[in-house]
Amino acid sequence: MNILKLYRLRYQLIRQIFFIINAKIKLFYKIFFKKDKDTQKLINNGYIHLKSIIPLEFINYLENKYQKFDPKEQEVVCQRDLENKDLEKIFFYFNQNQIMDIVKDYLGKKIYSYQNVYHYLTETKSSVSSWQPHHDCKSNRLKAYIWISNNSSKTHPLYYLKKTNLTLKLWMDQNDSRFPKIDKKMDEIFGKPGDVIIFDTHGIHSNFKTGTEPRKTVITTFENIGIFSRINPFKKKGKDILKFHNGIYLN
Repeated sequence: MNILKLYRLRYQLIRQIFFIINAKIKLFYKIFFKKDKDTQKLINNGYIHLKSIIPLEFINYLENKYQKFDPKEQEVVCQRDLENKDLEKIFFYFNQNQIMDIVKDYLGKKIYSYQNVYHYLTETKSSVSSWQPHHDCKSNRLKAYIWISNNSSKTHPLYYLKKTNLTLKLWMDQNDSRFPKIDKKMDEIFGKPGDVIIFDTHGIHSNFKTGTEPRKTVITTFENIGIFSRINPFKKKGKDILKFHNGIYLN
């Protein structure tokens, strides 16, 4: 990487270094003082799998309400935005199970939530775009997958390469964030209805979609707001992100 390119990406690099140092300090504190196992796992591995968080009655309600897609749909993904009342109910269960505490412990106290959707993965196979190992080019943010459907041997899991959430990465565009020839073994994570899987999208995740069993999840996204964050409310780019997503502030 030449000096000019490194200079252009300096803020990207500084942001990551700040986050990594902060995460290591939090990990030390939680290991020796607070004994918070879930946040420790999230920092260490880049993801956590929390079981039986959302009541099955509410899972069935979400599926019946939002699963209105054409069964012959050829796109890889279909999704619908969640209504505010349903999102509020999800956040109620998250708060009840200390998930919001985990999110704020990991990212920071000022949280912005956006791209909250019901997500339907069809039977279509793919190995392009997001359907290959990659990171999201958004620095450290969290996604929570609420598992709706049961699994079979043909279900596409969530793939994640452990510990890559705290590795330095530099990218000019999406091509720099794709790793189709990665030779490291990735964890394959399958949820059950009501489970919540939280992962840092800065870590390497996803893989070629070869499974043909449709998968249903609800996805919520969380990102920190601050002067050292990608969403800096005092900068034009940060203001543009906030305006574009029209999300929810969780302080």
